[in-house]
Amino acid sequence: MVTDPRRGAWAFRTQAASDRDDLEVAGVTSGLSMETLMDAHGLSKIDLLKIDIEGAEKPVFESSSGWIGRVAMICIETC
Repeated sequence: MVTDPRRGAWAFRTQAASDRDDLEVAGVTSGLSMETLMDAHGLSKIDLLKIDIEGAEKPVFESSSGWIGRVAMICIETC
């Protein structure tokens, strides 16, 4: 889900649907793994990966062992 913590236009976050709380749900979307994206586009490597995924960084990097070695550099917004 994309949630709105009511802190301004730049405060939207992602959150698992199972983690519902009192935040306003702004939308629902599906996610794809990095391996799925790379395979779907025929990418054997990525030179520069820019990540801005509004709070979903932890699950992406917890399951990164299959693709992170195929990325030369990563730019990430963590807050």
